[in-house]
Amino acid sequence: MNANYAQAPAYRIPKKRSKLPIFVAILGTLCAFAAVLTLAGYYFFVPEETTRPVVLIREPQNGDPLQLGERVTVHAIARD
Repeated sequence: MNANYAQAPAYRIPKKRSKLPIFVAILGTLCAFAAVLTLAGYYFFVPEETTRPVVLIREPQNGDPLQLGERVTVHAIARD
């Protein structure tokens, strides 16, 4: 053998990297996205009127003068 010839570098087989971190990151991102969509859907599609009762007084109007001892008929609308 002649020592003047350059020796080729040894070829090493690259180690396979684990795909588990990528899979976990994608799964976590999808779960976070699903949670955001669920909360947004709940916020936009559940009306506030159905969460508590509403009472609207039609008559007498706010600020109408009334006499002390006078009978007053109240017209109200209630929704549940």
